[in-house]
Amino acid sequence: MTTAGAIVAALRARGVELIPEGDRIRFRPASVVPPDLRELLREHKAEVRALLAPSRPAMLSLTREALATFAREGDAVGFRVPWCDRVLWWAPNATEAAKLVAWGIAERGAVWTADELTALISLAGPDARAVVLAKLAADGEVVEVRPR
Repeated sequence: MTTAGAIVAALRARGVELIPEGDRIRFRPASVVPPDLRELLREHKAEVRALLAPSRPAMLSLTREALATFAREGDAVGFRVPWCDRVLWWAPNATEAAKLVAWGIAERGAVWTADELTALISLAGPDARAVVLAKLAADGEVVEVRPR
Protein backbone atom coordinates (compact mmCIF):
# COMPACT_ATOMS: atom_id res chain seq x y z
CA MET A 1 0.00 0.00 0.00
CA THR A 2 1.24 3.51 -0.79
CA THR A 3 1.85 6.05 1.95
CA ALA A 4 -1.23 7.96 0.80
CA GLY A 5 -3.25 4.74 0.86
CA ALA A 6 -2.04 3.98 4.39
CA ILE A 7 -2.97 7.49 5.56
CA VAL A 8 -6.47 7.20 4.09
CA ALA A 9 -6.90 3.71 5.58
CA ALA A 10 -5.75 4.92 9.03
CA LEU A 11 -8.13 7.87 8.94
CA ARG A 12 -11.08 5.81 7.75
CA ALA A 13 -10.37 3.22 10.47
CA ARG A 14 -10.89 6.07 12.97
CA GLY A 15 -14.22 6.94 11.29
CA VAL A 16 -12.86 10.08 9.64
CA GLU A 17 -14.57 11.42 6.52
CA LEU A 18 -12.13 12.95 4.01
CA ILE A 19 -13.51 15.69 1.77
CA PRO A 20 -11.35 17.08 -1.05
CA GLU A 21 -12.20 20.74 -1.50
CA GLY A 22 -10.18 22.70 -4.05
CA ASP A 23 -6.54 22.32 -3.08
CA ARG A 24 -7.45 21.39 0.51
CA ILE A 25 -8.63 18.24 2.25
CA ARG A 26 -11.22 18.70 4.98
CA PHE A 27 -11.66 15.94 7.51
CA ARG A 28 -14.19 15.28 10.22
CA PRO A 29 -14.41 14.66 13.03
CA ALA A 30 -11.10 16.44 13.46
CA SER A 31 -11.01 15.56 17.15
CA VAL A 32 -10.06 11.91 16.43
CA VAL A 33 -7.09 12.75 14.20
CA PRO A 34 -3.84 12.77 16.22
CA PRO A 35 -1.13 15.35 15.45
CA ASP A 36 1.22 12.80 13.82
CA LEU A 37 -1.50 11.71 11.38
CA ARG A 38 -2.35 15.37 10.62
CA GLU A 39 1.32 15.98 9.82
CA LEU A 40 1.44 12.94 7.50
CA LEU A 41 -1.70 14.16 5.78
CA ARG A 42 -0.11 17.59 5.33
CA GLU A 43 3.12 16.09 3.93
CA HIS A 44 1.32 13.80 1.47
CA LYS A 45 -1.65 16.03 0.66
CA ALA A 46 -1.19 15.90 -3.13
CA GLU A 47 -1.01 12.10 -3.19
CA VAL A 48 -4.02 11.77 -0.86
CA ARG A 49 -6.04 14.23 -2.97
CA ALA A 50 -5.19 12.23 -6.10
CA LEU A 51 -6.28 9.06 -4.36
CA LEU A 52 -9.59 10.59 -3.26
CA ALA A 53 -10.41 12.22 -6.60
CA PRO A 54 -12.52 10.07 -8.92
CA SER A 55 -11.04 9.52 -12.35
CA ARG A 56 -12.24 11.83 -15.12
CA PRO A 57 -13.81 8.93 -17.12
CA ALA A 58 -15.70 7.76 -14.03
CA MET A 59 -16.93 11.28 -13.31
CA LEU A 60 -17.99 11.79 -16.93
CA SER A 61 -19.90 8.51 -16.87
CA LEU A 62 -21.72 9.41 -13.64
CA THR A 63 -22.45 12.92 -14.89
CA ARG A 64 -23.82 11.69 -18.21
CA GLU A 65 -26.05 9.22 -16.37
CA ALA A 66 -27.34 11.97 -14.07
CA LEU A 67 -27.99 14.27 -17.04
CA ALA A 68 -29.89 11.52 -18.85
CA THR A 69 -32.13 11.17 -15.77
CA PHE A 70 -32.49 14.97 -15.61
CA ALA A 71 -33.53 15.05 -19.28
CA ARG A 72 -36.27 12.49 -18.60
CA GLU A 73 -37.50 13.57 -15.18
CA GLY A 74 -36.07 16.96 -14.21
CA ASP A 75 -37.51 20.39 -13.65
CA ALA A 76 -35.85 23.65 -14.68
CA VAL A 77 -33.34 24.90 -12.11
CA GLY A 78 -31.97 28.44 -11.78
CA PHE A 79 -28.63 29.00 -10.05
CA ARG A 80 -25.79 31.48 -9.62
CA VAL A 81 -22.07 30.88 -10.04
CA PRO A 82 -19.43 33.23 -8.61
CA TRP A 83 -17.89 34.11 -11.97
CA CYS A 84 -21.13 35.07 -13.74
CA ASP A 85 -23.33 38.07 -12.99
CA ARG A 86 -26.55 36.47 -14.26
CA VAL A 87 -28.73 33.59 -13.15
CA LEU A 88 -28.06 30.48 -15.24
CA TRP A 89 -30.73 27.85 -15.83
CA TRP A 90 -30.66 24.12 -16.44
CA ALA A 91 -33.62 22.80 -18.39
CA PRO A 92 -34.27 19.13 -19.10
CA ASN A 93 -34.85 19.68 -22.82
CA ALA A 94 -35.26 22.27 -25.58
CA THR A 95 -39.04 22.52 -25.03
CA GLU A 96 -38.58 23.48 -21.37
CA ALA A 97 -35.77 25.87 -22.33
CA ALA A 98 -38.09 27.56 -24.83
CA LYS A 99 -40.74 27.97 -22.09
CA LEU A 100 -38.26 29.78 -19.84
CA VAL A 101 -37.45 32.15 -22.70
CA ALA A 102 -41.11 32.64 -23.74
CA TRP A 103 -42.15 33.40 -20.16
CA GLY A 104 -39.40 36.04 -19.91
CA ILE A 105 -37.59 34.18 -17.13
CA ALA A 106 -34.29 33.95 -18.99
CA GLU A 107 -32.60 34.65 -22.30
CA ARG A 108 -31.72 31.54 -24.29
CA GLY A 109 -27.99 32.10 -23.70
CA ALA A 110 -28.53 31.64 -19.96
CA VAL A 111 -30.41 28.35 -20.33
CA TRP A 112 -28.57 25.03 -20.64
CA THR A 113 -30.41 21.91 -21.74
CA ALA A 114 -29.34 18.44 -20.63
CA ASP A 115 -27.91 17.86 -24.11
CA GLU A 116 -25.88 21.08 -23.95
CA LEU A 117 -24.60 20.19 -20.49
CA THR A 118 -23.60 16.75 -21.73
CA ALA A 119 -21.53 18.42 -24.46
CA LEU A 120 -20.06 20.90 -21.98
CA ILE A 121 -18.78 18.26 -19.55
CA SER A 122 -16.44 16.96 -22.20
CA LEU A 123 -14.40 20.13 -21.63
CA ALA A 124 -12.27 20.81 -18.59
CA GLY A 125 -11.58 23.89 -16.51
CA PRO A 126 -11.25 27.26 -18.23
CA ASP A 127 -12.48 25.88 -21.57
CA ALA A 128 -15.88 25.12 -20.05
CA ARG A 129 -16.09 28.59 -18.51
CA ALA A 130 -15.21 30.15 -21.87
CA VAL A 131 -18.03 28.21 -23.56
CA VAL A 132 -20.54 29.33 -20.90
CA LEU A 133 -19.53 32.99 -21.25
CA ALA A 134 -19.56 32.81 -25.06
CA LYS A 135 -23.05 31.26 -25.00
CA LEU A 136 -24.25 34.08 -22.73
CA ALA A 137 -22.68 36.77 -24.91
CA ALA A 138 -24.22 35.35 -28.07
CA ASP A 139 -27.56 34.60 -26.38
CA GLY A 140 -27.47 31.34 -28.29
CA GLU A 141 -27.47 27.63 -27.78
CA VAL A 142 -24.70 25.07 -27.90
CA VAL A 143 -24.93 23.05 -31.10
CA GLU A 144 -21.70 21.07 -30.81
CA VAL A 145 -18.61 20.88 -28.63
CA ARG A 146 -15.44 19.31 -29.99
CA PRO A 147 -12.79 18.67 -27.34
CA ARG A 148 -9.18 19.06 -28.45
